[in-house]
Amino acid sequence: MKKSEVSEGGQTLIAIMQNVGYGRIMNLKISGGDIFLTEDSIWERDVRFGKTEDKHDYPGNRDYELKKQLADFFRYISGIDEGEISRLEIQAGLPSLMRERRKIA
Repeated sequence: MKKSEVSEGGQTLIAIMQNVGYGRIMNLKISGGDIFLTEDSIWERDVRFGKTEDKHDYPGNRDYELKKQLADFFRYISGIDEGEISRLEIQAGLPSLMRERRKIA
């Protein structure tokens, strides 16, 4: 899967994940298999002291093949009609763990 195949909202989320690096993004809306930021969406970054942070070189705005974690994440999201991501854990700018919420009825 290439970055250009991801929706505008998804591409915005990729940029946010890369900016966060290590931390979490919370309160994202899923509708029609697409992901949206809301006024309640926030991010938290983990900052460690006394340790050199790994600097990652991200490709920026150009098109590229998504890493497996990103491709798996967007494929999973595409199968959800309505829901919410209450917490998305980010490691090295990539999704690593997600907590989702969906209505039962």
